Amino acid sequence: MRFLTAEWVDALDAALDAAHDVAEATRGIELVVQQEIHFAPEGDSAFHMSFQRGRVSARHGRHAEPDICFSQDYDTAVAIATGRLSAQTAFLQHRLRVQGDVVRLLEYQGALARVADVFAQLRENTEY
Repeated sequence: MRFLTAEWVDALDAALDAAHDVAEATRGIELVVQQEIHFAPEGDSAFHMSFQRGRVSARHGRHAEPDICFSQDYDTAVAIATGRLSAQTAFLQHRLRVQGDVVRLLEYQGALARVADVFAQLRENTEY
């Protein structure tokens, strides 16, 4: 499946739903995190993840009111998704922009790190 397509976001959603450790780690979190990717081969793209007290879902497209928004170009998104670049390094290199409630992002960083494991599961079946 191709990175950032509706099929890929659906696979991410299914993987998040099956990840019991993510549900447990995010039980106390209510947060919407949006990813905006610019200059992708098919054009600009976006998806968002909703954390609702242990239920985590991914949806294609933009959310009306995200709490946090990450914005990056396609090459940066691929580098982060494949594990070649950390989000922190991308931010420090001005390749990743963050808008919204950064304090909440920092507060929940340990729990949100569990989501990275789910992204890793998708890598082997993703075309970049």
